[in-house]
Amino acid sequence: MLAYSKPPILLSPIEYLMKRPLHILLSFILLFPFLSKSQSIGDYRTVATGNWASAGTWETYTGLAWIPAPASPTYLDGNITIRNTHTVTVTANATVDNVTIDAGGTLILASNTLTLGLLGLDNLVCNGSLQISGGDLNLNLTSSVTINGSMLWTDGDLVTGTVNIANGGTCTLNTTATKDLQSATINVNLGGTVNWDGGDINLNVLGGINSNGAINTSCNNSISGLGTFNNNSGGVFSKTSTGTTTFNVIVTSVLGTFKGVGTYNFNNLFLNAGTISPGLSPGIVIVTYADLDPLNYPLLGTNSDLDIEIKDGSGPGTGHDQIVKDNSITLKGTLRVTETGSVPDGSYTIVLVTSGTISGDFDNVILPPGYTLTKAAAIVIVTKSSTLPVKLANFTAKKVDNNVQLNWQTFSESNSDRFEVERSKPDGAFMKIGEINAAGYSNQLKSYQFTDNDPDKGFNLYRLKQVDQDNKFEYSAVKWIRVDDTKDQLYVFPTITNGPVSVLSNEKTVVELYNLQGVRLISKEINNNGQIDLSNYAAGTYLLRNLKDGRSYKLIKK
Repeated sequence: MLAYSKPPILLSPIEYLMKRPLHILLSFILLFPFLSKSQSIGDYRTVATGNWASAGTWETYTGLAWIPAPASPTYLDGNITIRNTHTVTVTANATVDNVTIDAGGTLILASNTLTLGLLGLDNLVCNGSLQISGGDLNLNLTSSVTINGSMLWTDGDLVTGTVNIANGGTCTLNTTATKDLQSATINVNLGGTVNWDGGDINLNVLGGINSNGAINTSCNNSISGLGTFNNNSGGVFSKTSTGTTTFNVIVTSVLGTFKGVGTYNFNNLFLNAGTISPGLSPGIVIVTYADLDPLNYPLLGTNSDLDIEIKDGSGPGTGHDQIVKDNSITLKGTLRVTETGSVPDGSYTIVLVTSGTISGDFDNVILPPGYTLTKAAAIVIVTKSSTLPVKLANFTAKKVDNNVQLNWQTFSESNSDRFEVERSKPDGAFMKIGEINAAGYSNQLKSYQFTDNDPDKGFNLYRLKQVDQDNKFEYSAVKWIRVDDTKDQLYVFPTITNGPVSVLSNEKTVVELYNLQGVRLISKEINNNGQIDLSNYAAGTYLLRNLKDGRSYKLIKK
């Protein structure tokens, strides 16, 4: 008679593991880490493409396994994940918990409102695609949306909370529908991008846009409301349409850049301590700005830059940049002119006022060799001439007792009027400290001398402003000298730059440049003076460390 044997008992993988010794269990988890992915009872995830309100779109976690969901998720449930290849559409009001859109997943707000949490502790992280196409996204004041993937906003509102466009993330605004930020804020982080292709933007109540990344607009629309638009360090607002982009809100630009073509209409206050860069290599930008408070909100502030490119002789918009102002303008800040192509001798109008007048002077002017600057009642012109009015032979600075003696010679002079002597600290603006009459016309070597009887302690920088009888002028190279015997720290300037940074020291040392992740980018020996070039690095903050004394200096690349 055959012996009776019991049929084998089949165990689930979870039951099997629970009966094994602890060391076997831990080994299994290490070999198969996907089994240990963090999940909690009540979490939801998609099982297929479908409507948010449909239970068939979802499955829920029991603590041991994922099972078909009895209903769609709400704020009473756990974390919610929209998985790769799945698209979930919202067409009815829903209040939910934390939401994650995986790469390849899509959430569409087609109508009604998706509310993120009731207590303001919940967030939405988009690694895939978020589309707001008619529904509203309601965030609590302390809730946020982080866009690591893409966001497409065609219609609907953002209500309270914050949307962060992260490094590598993109947000696209299109169609003619108005985009309302109802006490909501959009932060465009460094490396993030907003493409504004259509529709007005309304910043209601506390709504605002803060940009340290890229905002590109190809439409002719406006930003209105009670909020503010802040173009911060690293932020570049680039306009490619030839029509008008209007700002009816307060605009601040602190180390940010406005560039492009067409018309910028600043209809409210504009605090500009950043860069205006006409053209898209090159081009014309028209600025309409009423200067409601010219003392505190000038178009060109003391800390602003006007960057002009001269490419060739084909005229404004194609051959060189030009900024056109609809009324009076006061010149301040830094004018930086760059030659980027084959430029013939001639005059190039870089600032044009269509009504009103031009007043003031740039605090700093940086011109290519052979260029001079002329300011008239309604235009500013740079002139390139292969035959300069003054050919400078040499320019030196030396310490004599407690004074600084400047000496220079000219090979020849034609129509020269005077030399204005300017002095600056390494981190300051140049100021006129004296004047010497020029020869006017000369074909022989002429010598000049000027003594600064009251130099500052430490490093002093000097340059000559060579002015001709037509009030055109150009600057000499900068010379520097130290007038005290103490060994001070390095002098590093400018600390806000588009490219080169000068480093002065009386001692031999080594400096190192680091990014904020602690990665060393440059190591260079400095003996007396040298340069660190940031031209090839991304906009942002860097640290320059002096190995001699361990001190660090913060640099900002625009």
